Amino acid sequence: MPKSKITDPIIPFPEEINRNHFASWLSGFVDGEGHFGIRAGYIKNNCQYGCLETFFKITLRDDDSEIIEKIQSYFQCGLVRRRPFQGKIKVINKNDQITFSVNAISDLHNILLPHFDNYPLQAKKAYDYIIWKQAVILLFSALGRKRQSTRDKGFLPKYTKEERNYFHYLHKLMIEQRKYKQNKIKPNIKPLRETCIKPAQLLFDFS
Repeated sequence: MPKSKITDPIIPFPEEINRNHFASWLSGFVDGEGHFGIRAGYIKNNCQYGCLETFFKITLRDDDSEIIEKIQSYFQCGLVRRRPFQGKIKVINKNDQITFSVNAISDLHNILLPHFDNYPLQAKKAYDYIIWKQAVILLFSALGRKRQSTRDKGFLPKYTKEERNYFHYLHKLMIEQRKYKQNKIKPNIKPLRETCIKPAQLLFDFS
């Protein structure tokens, strides 16, 4: 059975729940269950193939659908999808799953960034967020640009060469950062602050 997408309107956040309390709980929950994603494609012959993308998602067992829907109602954005168990042999979780995801760069920048800045993550995933935030800011800065026609279908001219290189740098840094899952050591994020790419530095506040 393929994935199914819940297309019902997003319900209002319950009035009986304190938003500040829920927001604090949510950041702690994301520390354990959230995923800050970066997709960079690849560069060949100075051309970008595949999209530069950022996304956020939380995946739980389907019997936790109520909390997923509350999270969506809190943010008032994103999609909820259900993935039925496929019956494959080599799987860790044999239960149906439900996922809340946000892909729209405007929602990531205008809704999720303010939340996680106001209610900071406290565990290892806070380092993922530092890198991911810079990628979101970069993509948002190019949101209003128009792509020009080009013979090379893989090239995305709305991003400068420096911006594309910096995004790939962030993608590689995220991969290195996530080695804490194997090494169980505090990741070193100093290279992010020391990167010397002037066009990108103008976009970011590392203070």
